[in-house]
Amino acid sequence: GIKAFADMLERVKEIPSQLTQIETINAWVNLYIRYDKKEAKDDLPHRSLERALIDRKGVCDEIARLKLFALEALGYQENDIRWVSETYYKNDVRNDPGHAVTLVRIGDDHWILNDWSSSIRKYRITEKNAADMMDGASQIEKASTELNITGESFWGEQGHALMPEASFNSNERAVYDVTAHNKLPETAMSEASREAEYSDTRLSDTPDVWRDVVPILQSAVMAHHEVTRNGRRVENITFFNRPEKHQGVWGLVRSLIPG
Repeated sequence: GIKAFADMLERVKEIPSQLTQIETINAWVNLYIRYDKKEAKDDLPHRSLERALIDRKGVCDEIARLKLFALEALGYQENDIRWVSETYYKNDVRNDPGHAVTLVRIGDDHWILNDWSSSIRKYRITEKNAADMMDGASQIEKASTELNITGESFWGEQGHALMPEASFNSNERAVYDVTAHNKLPETAMSEASREAEYSDTRLSDTPDVWRDVVPILQSAVMAHHEVTRNGRRVENITFFNRPEKHQGVWGLVRSLIPG
């Protein structure tokens, strides 16, 4: 697990685009670390990053911390990356547990690296299944105002809100104004935040990178699946047809589900 993670980082360093780098990191960690429902349900102690990689399991906390560590290892500036704890509201009711994500700033854009779970649970999958999983797991989300950089709440669909609670990077920790949590989400969010348009991006949005990232991500897929071509197991995924981006609001809905 640890070696696979280190190998991934070495290969991601060779990607020139920062946006593609963070999409690839997001995908690899999401695919390699399976969401541990028992840890979440029984409120078990969170794993260390080393143990999460060995077990290939974790919840949103370990997943977000692994992504933060990966970004630090790649040399991203500490003021541009953070682990962020969020309080989740649905229909004006606070939901427990909360959620954790990784936040990255690239230029004037702010990106949320969320956790992700595949609907494909079977062990044997096709190369096309693997490609679809890689693409779905790479999705990162952007809002015109961002929770950790500006202090605003993350914009979501009506009736949902994710409020920043605390954050940290290697240099500092921050605790947010808790008075906002005593208000209804609609009033706690600024006008700018409520009017922000949701958008996301993923690897399939940049066609010329797909062939380069498949070899990087295959180790994460094969940690949990046997990949086949024409019914036979393959050692290397060579399905380089770029997946079509899935339409609809699933990306937004998924981003609002606490982990």
